[in-house]
Amino acid sequence: TLDRAHHNTCFWANVALGAGLWGLTVLAAPWVAGFYRESALSAVLPVMALNFLIAPLGSIPWVLLNRELRFRELMIAQSLATAVRGGTALVLAWQGAGVWSLVWGPLAGTVAGSIVNWGFCRWRPRFEWSARHFRDLFRFGRNVFGEKLLGYFTANTDYLITGRVLGAATLGYYNFAYQ
Repeated sequence: TLDRAHHNTCFWANVALGAGLWGLTVLAAPWVAGFYRESALSAVLPVMALNFLIAPLGSIPWVLLNRELRFRELMIAQSLATAVRGGTALVLAWQGAGVWSLVWGPLAGTVAGSIVNWGFCRWRPRFEWSARHFRDLFRFGRNVFGEKLLGYFTANTDYLITGRVLGAATLGYYNFAYQ
């Protein structure tokens, strides 16, 4: 059973986690660029990582819509986010933006999805933090978070190796073939 304090605490925990992940990505960008021998990553990664700051803003409305079984609204938000993501990337690529089309497209999609989720959800965050409610959420979510994190790295290790050993162009073909 979740109450408003759970929602608010989770919202601010997500925002803090997102800010921390963004900061780590900014700090790691030069190292990642060196690892892949691709200097452009130093500029691209911090901008791509803005998703870590944007996504948490729409996560609680998305979860609440799921809990309320409001699948129509979720489908609308997801479809609009996908259309904005793809449309932005295509227009920017057509305009000659290169790799930046693959950066700004997902960011635009995340912003659009978050805005639509907020439009459908009646909940609004308050600046409220509860250590007790955080412990409740952490006890429940730590295993799920750990499993998702491990699953992400397990599912993407091939990209790490392909990009490092075979280079960016081959990684692009590999990713395209996988998709």
